[in-house]
Amino acid sequence: MKKAISMVLAVAMMATMLVGCGKKSEEKKVVNADDPIVLMLPSTSEYEIIGYMTLLALEKGGYACENKIGAISGLDMLREMMLSDECDITMGYTGNGMYYMEEEGEKVWNSLQDGYARIKDYDKKTNNVDWLSPAPANNTELLAVTKEFAAANNIEDMYDFAEYVNNGGELKLATPQYWVEYAQGLPGMEKAYGFKVAENQLVIGAKAEKEVSEGTDGMNCTMIFTTDGRIDELGLYVIKDPLEIPPVYAPCLVAKGAVMEAYPEIADLTNAFMKTLTTEVLIGLNRKVDSEGADPETVARDYLVSIGLLDAE
Repeated sequence: MKKAISMVLAVAMMATMLVGCGKKSEEKKVVNADDPIVLMLPSTSEYEIIGYMTLLALEKGGYACENKIGAISGLDMLREMMLSDECDITMGYTGNGMYYMEEEGEKVWNSLQDGYARIKDYDKKTNNVDWLSPAPANNTELLAVTKEFAAANNIEDMYDFAEYVNNGGELKLATPQYWVEYAQGLPGMEKAYGFKVAENQLVIGAKAEKEVSEGTDGMNCTMIFTTDGRIDELGLYVIKDPLEIPPVYAPCLVAKGAVMEAYPEIADLTNAFMKTLTTEVLIGLNRKVDSEGADPETVARDYLVSIGLLDAE
């Protein structure tokens, strides 16, 4: 009897050891234990969501990362971080290449692939910075009015908007300063569609989506980023731009050349989710954060689970 019990215990111990060995073999080796990849992105919903997707994808791929998501703000600081030693991976938009290369107004930036190729080539040769594969999305700058306003004034596209303005329609347009100054902003729209917004019709300072939605101070039109998650919540209609005047702003991860040389697998790990991020998908993800109050990391994790790149917890 004692012998039988001893044999049972021995078998049990062996089984336990085998399970333990199995678990050990399943543990992913950390590729860069002494060289964590620093992720640094601005503190806006879209940047943070894509930043956390990147963090989760890299960690699953066996990479140690230092999380600085949400640590910066503003385009100037973003570009500074791209070129500094403080950051290994960040995110940019293809259209911003026209600022980095001082090519405002050049038509190359109206094409996702051409603009991407141009900034990719420039930054690689000039700064040894790699622009990875862009998302098939466009977070460009268009005009928005309420759905009711659009319906009441038969406005579907910028030709209709131009007709409304030229016929003396009331207008109070909110926009950041830069958008009334550069060639592919409001001036480009005016020239292409044949209208002119008077100075007293402009409210210069910032976008005003909520104010336009509520009709605050008579504001009835605003410049808007086209992946804004609050478009539906605020009842806004983004006016179609058939001539595609503003540049294409496709989200794109940007990495140090030295990082990509050391860890080229990062390109495949990140492209696996970046290639799924259409304009409509980004609007939906941004909505979860901006309208529903969800945490960007949770939104990122849930999305990666939904497309099969992460296992559900």
